[in-house]
Amino acid sequence: MLVILSGCSGVGKNTIISRLLVDMEKYELLPTYTTREMRENEEQGKPYYFISDEEFKGRLRDGELYESEIVHEHFYGTSRNLLLEKKKSKKILIKDIDVKGTQNLVKLAKKDIDILTFFLYVKSKDILIERLKGRGEKNIELRLSRYDMEMQYANQYSYIIDNEDMEKTINIIESLIAFEQSNNILLPTEGIRDINMEVVEKYAQSYRAGEDLSSIFITEKNGKWYIVDGHHRYLASIMAGVRIPKEVIESKYFDKVEAYSWEDLVEEIKKI
Repeated sequence: MLVILSGCSGVGKNTIISRLLVDMEKYELLPTYTTREMRENEEQGKPYYFISDEEFKGRLRDGELYESEIVHEHFYGTSRNLLLEKKKSKKILIKDIDVKGTQNLVKLAKKDIDILTFFLYVKSKDILIERLKGRGEKNIELRLSRYDMEMQYANQYSYIIDNEDMEKTINIIESLIAFEQSNNILLPTEGIRDINMEVVEKYAQSYRAGEDLSSIFITEKNGKWYIVDGHHRYLASIMAGVRIPKEVIESKYFDKVEAYSWEDLVEEIKKI
């Protein structure tokens, strides 16, 4: 599996990746090739391979890169050869990539590896500014120049997480990776008595027609993941065979969950 983290500059992507990589038996970094200069505390291959413009363009001409983007005036790209080599380790590969590059990579690399994407955000630019100042960023205006554009891509991701608390975010990411690996389904926060199949089918038709999917809201309780809002759209995404974006929120609302009946309903919808 390849796990991708995206979000605006200063949101904490590389800090979280560094924390996850402490578990070397479980995770392995998939470095990105870039032409930007190496920062303090970085080294070759961690988290980037730093190469010249000429070498980058050569790799691009040779078809080695799944995707490439210019971000803050520098080239970034993902190597197909490197991904296939790292895949042999059987570990979870993890990388930081920009929003446009993510969309291209998912399209081109999904035939080679299962991909799970996370979009991280915070509630205001002020938080990002303080974080960028904290890491000694000199050109904050440049770093935040893509903010509005990047936020528009949030619903293109598997999961959307507010990284207000890094420890909590790490726990959420690890829980959702385990959830995906076990092929579990989301449970309802209430019974299925109010599910209207005509509504589900209507949403499914829209998804098959290529309509943009708005996110549903999910929450975790006792190691299981539940739908807080968007039950019909979740079922419709299964019926249409598409992945619907899911935003993680906190919720204390839980009705009596009819887990077994819900699982039976999901299995029936898969057959439609």
